[in-house]
Amino acid sequence: MTEKISAAGQDIPPGLSAPQCTRDAAAAALSTASIERARLSMRSLAYALLRDLESLFEASIRMDGPEQGIRLAKAASLMICGQLPVRPETCPFCQEYADSRCQQCGYAQTHGGICNLDSSAFVAFLEAFGKMGLAIKSPHDILQPGGKGIPSKEESVDSLRSIIQDSLAQARYLTGIFASFLDIYPDESGGFDLMAAKQRYLLDMISALPLAATGSKNAQGERDQVLQRLLDYW
Repeated sequence: MTEKISAAGQDIPPGLSAPQCTRDAAAAALSTASIERARLSMRSLAYALLRDLESLFEASIRMDGPEQGIRLAKAASLMICGQLPVRPETCPFCQEYADSRCQQCGYAQTHGGICNLDSSAFVAFLEAFGKMGLAIKSPHDILQPGGKGIPSKEESVDSLRSIIQDSLAQARYLTGIFASFLDIYPDESGGFDLMAAKQRYLLDMISALPLAATGSKNAQGERDQVLQRLLDYW
């Protein structure tokens, strides 16, 4: 039986000594099967998102008022967030260390602990991610087009449509690249590059959200917190 080595009060995955417990070693310990399951789960989400982005773009063409534009921006932001790869099934480490084996997880050993501890990098990201979602959902001021300092209805719609369509086009481009990457990623090459690509995708997609069109006073500030947390995600 392989003896587990304790470092800083936590168990090291079998086969890894304390000095070896780095991101590289943790990713290298993942099985090909776990990498494949996570990759295919992310791939499925990416292609589903591509289809939904097309529908949202069509809706942006039809919007005819600023209030409708704000609601569409909120819906688009929340829908995109809901299809980003943050679920356990999209994580090769969760796939590898399922069935209550979280203490053996290499991600936990290199990123602040298991994913139900406040010290975990994933928990820090998830909390910020949730706060951003709440900010997006928050009530917004009703626009009165043509009022003092407020553009006309036509100007408001054009401005909102431009923000939304630019965001959707960027999200479609990024997701297309990510989906293509997942199509050809060799599972036997290990999990490090897969996790790095996932982190980059999350950073880029969250940056591309049309938050400026949501009417939320706090959403963009909350996004900054999410992006900061994501720097420690992998």
